[in-house]
Amino acid sequence: MGFSKKTEVTIRSKIIHTPNERCVAFFSDYLPRPDASSANLRVYEMISSLIEAGYIIHYHWWLPTKDDQRYLDLFAGGIEFHFIERNSDAIVRAVFKHRPGQVWFTNLWGTDWITSVFHAIQKIHKITPELQAIVDTMDYHAKKYYRKYTKTGDDGDLALANTFFEVESRAYKEADGIVSVGLSEARDIARAFNVNTPIFVISNIHKPAPSTTPFEERKDFVFLGNYRVPHNIDAIRWFLNNVYSNLQALLPDARLYLIGKHADELPVEILNHPAVTVVGFVKDLSPHMARHRAMVVPLPYGAGIKGKIGSAASCGLPVVTTSIGAEGYSFKDGLHAFVDDSPLGFAEKCARLHTEKRLWETMSANIFDHLFLSSPTNDTVNNLLRITESFDTGNPIPSSLAAGVYPCRSLPEFTQIMTGTDRINRVAIIEPTHSHQETFHSLVKQFGAVGLGVDFILRSELRDSRDILETLTDVKGIDVAFFYVLNPETVGDCISALNKANHRAIFFNTLFEYWLDDGLMDSPHWKNLTPTDRYAYVHHRSKFDCTTVNHPYIPRTNLFTLSEKASEIYDTPLLCPSFFYGASTGGNNDSDIIRFVSVGGVGDQRRDYNQIIDACILLNEAGLDAQYRVDIIGGDYTPSGDWRQKYETNIRRYGLESNIRLHGELPFKQLFSLVRKSDYLLFLINMNNTYSKEYLHDKITGSLNLSLGYNVVPILDNLLADNWGLQQCAVTYDGYHGFLQKIGDIVRGKTSKRKLLDALQAKNNRLMTKSINDLKKTLTQG
Repeated sequence: MGFSKKTEVTIRSKIIHTPNERCVAFFSDYLPRPDASSANLRVYEMISSLIEAGYIIHYHWWLPTKDDQRYLDLFAGGIEFHFIERNSDAIVRAVFKHRPGQVWFTNLWGTDWITSVFHAIQKIHKITPELQAIVDTMDYHAKKYYRKYTKTGDDGDLALANTFFEVESRAYKEADGIVSVGLSEARDIARAFNVNTPIFVISNIHKPAPSTTPFEERKDFVFLGNYRVPHNIDAIRWFLNNVYSNLQALLPDARLYLIGKHADELPVEILNHPAVTVVGFVKDLSPHMARHRAMVVPLPYGAGIKGKIGSAASCGLPVVTTSIGAEGYSFKDGLHAFVDDSPLGFAEKCARLHTEKRLWETMSANIFDHLFLSSPTNDTVNNLLRITESFDTGNPIPSSLAAGVYPCRSLPEFTQIMTGTDRINRVAIIEPTHSHQETFHSLVKQFGAVGLGVDFILRSELRDSRDILETLTDVKGIDVAFFYVLNPETVGDCISALNKANHRAIFFNTLFEYWLDDGLMDSPHWKNLTPTDRYAYVHHRSKFDCTTVNHPYIPRTNLFTLSEKASEIYDTPLLCPSFFYGASTGGNNDSDIIRFVSVGGVGDQRRDYNQIIDACILLNEAGLDAQYRVDIIGGDYTPSGDWRQKYETNIRRYGLESNIRLHGELPFKQLFSLVRKSDYLLFLINMNNTYSKEYLHDKITGSLNLSLGYNVVPILDNLLADNWGLQQCAVTYDGYHGFLQKIGDIVRGKTSKRKLLDALQAKNNRLMTKSINDLKKTLTQG
């Protein structure tokens, strides 16, 4: 049907709208089209659920198709449709004409549409600040194109990613609520854009459609997608160009069937490929799913929850996918689905599903059960209603319990969220600081080893908090609350809420030390604690002083330290996370070049500036310039802040460009990767210096754990080595000249790294056993 852009059309609207808080206005590119794509199916199911719950829906769209009347017929009599122009003024006029209680913008696939949404929300807020605008992201689009750029190296992909990042950032910060299709996507958006906006999760909605077609009556493989979407085309190309030759060697007659819209627009090399059968668009997907033995989802890049996998799972069709495709489903490889990024591995897993009947039957049942047990449809609908129900009484948008990132702006809100779910098998960590990303990354895994999940409670969504989230993105079982009113006066009530939620333990960082004298211990919660309550206090300083915590209701066994030396002196349990960084056994650097890495601030007002430069000058004068490399990570603690410029000047002056690389502040995943490839980690800190000892001690703690965890040999002065009990597994030196001598010995091969690594591994094994046992003992006492 053809609509004029100047005409608004309302079709079959039996509902006469009056101002009502239970009215929701949707704005999208197309009509709700359940058979067009997983994104459109999701919108269709969302609107259907709201209508069933008694909401009045005004749906606005601006891209007509020849099938529009068929889609309008699906909602005959239950919704008002309006065809409008795609611009902010038209949106604002529609909003104030229908006066909804909430406005939703969905199907945000293009930068122009996202920009229009941003301007529309700005104008709406200027006129009516209390009207709530929800942005339904569908995908974190910038992430998708940044990923594509890493594959293609095409500047056009990078430019598109940057544009998406800019327009997404503006829209998300202007919105009153953000909706994402998955938990990991929500966390990525929260971290990347540093927004104060509540984030909700409304996943894809799939109805069970199990097939009774047996293994013997199926054959070949299927791919499902919209073929105007670039990542679908690139996925098929990757499969045909890289996987298919391996698969053909195992299954000579294997074919790939392509289902989905716009198949006639596929590139010629795909249309004409001898192994490809193009099916195109089908109204009923289930019979086609029942003809095949597996769906392949070989996505090389992408974002969000892949609806094609949900469609396969809802039919009990096994899936072989890449790690990008599997995002958001929490699959266990080989149990719920096969996940492989290598062409040969991908082909071998396809062949196994095609030939092994028992395996196929098991994985068919497992993927179906996983979809509907791990993310039941009623949970998704409840999350949707949680966003809209609050408008019955004019309450602010609640923070979604499904999102994993909860911005809480009051004690009652925090208490409601923390007590809304039984958290008996969870640990709360209060206000981890930015210096401990490494520590908390591994502590989460350690808690997992004794069956505990983790809640992080932070004071705000500042950059330091984002760094912590970045470190934790690959760790499951974490919730984060940004508790904006967390301070010395409210922390007691905060902990009381956690106690009511049945947390097994509460861990504090060093900030807690400064709150002890600010009324915390006078709160009623602390007065009512008994020695059997399972709370713990983690202190990050090696010189741990138990007298700092002298409250009678905190058991001595609940005082933890991260320092082995302090544990011996003060008889406190040891909580040493270093092993949980990785499974390294040393020797990660495959080259003949000795690689040093220095983690932490560097500056010309500290000794480390001269130490590195002077050591490199001496090495090069001895003709060893091709034997080593130094990577320097971190910023500057000096007032001038121009350390990098001075460093670069001296690197050029002394011809050290090929030996020293400056990285500045790195995201922690990149930091981990760089450390893992190194041989020695430099600690250029004089522990006799009061400034270094006090201000930098947290950085030392985190860096040492990083070194121990990856079996990267630490190089540190004798005093620091003694504090940490590392004499047997570290390169130690005494003073400036001692450092120069040790570096020279390492590069000349006079230091036996193997002996140090063996000692380091032995220490790690012992610390891990003691640490786990101490943790279990404390959490089961009483």
